[in-house]
Amino acid sequence: MCHDNYRKEELSVIHAKEDTGCVDCHGDSLEHRNDEDNITPPDIMYPLAKVDNLCQECHNEHDV
Repeated sequence: MCHDNYRKEELSVIHAKEDTGCVDCHGDSLEHRNDEDNITPPDIMYPLAKVDNLCQECHNEHDV
């Protein structure tokens, strides 16, 4: 897991059980990973309107 503050977040915990982590959806994001000031966003970001479509790539049903 990339961020310790997300370790206990429900979405992260559920996905971690399936061996799915941040990189699976947001890319390798090397600049984001190496940014100690936490201002560089991941390589791939999804506007709220596209989240359902992304989730449906892995889930048969999804309701945000």
